[in-house]
Amino acid sequence: MNSLLGKLARREQLREARGEPSDEAAQAARFALPARVPGTTGETLDFDSTNAPLGVRHTRQELERPLRCFGKVALAEALTADTRLLARLALDPALELLALKDALYLDTETSGLGGGTGNRAFLVGMCWFDSERGAFVLEQLLLRDLDDEAALLDRVRERVEAASFIVSYNGKSFDVPLLRTRMMLARLGPFPERPHLDLLHLARRVHARRGWRMSLGVVEKRVLGFERGPDIAGEEVAMRYAHYLWSGDEGCLAEVVTHNRYDVWSLVALLGYYGRAPESDAAFQSGIAVPELSAMARVLRRAGDLGWATRIADRAVALGPLDEPALLAEPSDDARDALWTRARIAKSSGDRAQAMADFTRLVARAEDAEARLELAKLYEHFCGELPLALELVALGTGESPADTERRRQRLIRKIERKRK
Repeated sequence: MNSLLGKLARREQLREARGEPSDEAAQAARFALPARVPGTTGETLDFDSTNAPLGVRHTRQELERPLRCFGKVALAEALTADTRLLARLALDPALELLALKDALYLDTETSGLGGGTGNRAFLVGMCWFDSERGAFVLEQLLLRDLDDEAALLDRVRERVEAASFIVSYNGKSFDVPLLRTRMMLARLGPFPERPHLDLLHLARRVHARRGWRMSLGVVEKRVLGFERGPDIAGEEVAMRYAHYLWSGDEGCLAEVVTHNRYDVWSLVALLGYYGRAPESDAAFQSGIAVPELSAMARVLRRAGDLGWATRIADRAVALGPLDEPALLAEPSDDARDALWTRARIAKSSGDRAQAMADFTRLVARAEDAEARLELAKLYEHFCGELPLALELVALGTGESPADTERRRQRLIRKIERKRK
């Protein structure tokens, strides 16, 4: 820290001699720093400092037993998750054969300074499972002095190289590209390429119907049922690091360190959650309900696993029955979505009889133009029931008037030819 503060002091002296506003004043205006940053205490954070080949490395570690629960999920579930399911939900077949015990959970907090290549990861949280100690290890790296960035990045590179794959939340778009850029600028060579499971993508797919804001804090609370308590707002992180750089007071970073460690532990728990067998009663009791089951079935259909998609869709339909008397007048959106999902999967897998049965139930119970269109296609091309197809078209199929008329005229011509 001395070298950094020395540089800043010399820069301030030059600015004062030129009659220019101080860097501190400029930065305070830029980051809208309050007169006193919350958390400023003058305390020193419990990071150990060691000399590394590329500079001083500041680290802290903590161990957590696998049976520790974060909300409804024990960390141990990350070691027994279904990799086939995770690979399907991630739409990445490369993840299926990976060893879960060799995963590296990664999250960064960034300075926001300079933008672009000027942005740095000043706090990096990494977690892995240590088989010898039978515990998860959380390691955090703090950039106390900008001159020691290479030492921090070199440690990140070591851990990535030791892992079989990376687990993050929005890390594909943010954390890894940032670290890759910083390693290149530090001339440390390329960032090690590893398969990457980005749980943000899974959250968006699995909870597509929920309408949540998909930040990690929101998903953690709603999915895991984990309450952090008071937490720092994301927009404050860069401001606090800027204050630390100019004041040298580490107290304002204490909440950032806590925020980062919770982020990393949540990654471990979320991997276990999304890797639970969706057909099981335990999964339903843990919050994987009809909307999640339908969404997962659709993703499995995209992944080409139609058999598994069918089984999950069957469970979604069973849990959200469309034919309950209370639902006759206004079937629930979740029940309708489940039946629609199963019908589309049945059509894709060639089970036209099941598809017809499901689309018929949808048409009978709800004003569903899309279902009428799908049923009209099946009547025309599968059953040859052309008059029934024409009746459905007359009721409306949600197509454009021109497309509807072309379909109607084609059906009329087919009926006339059949009569001859």
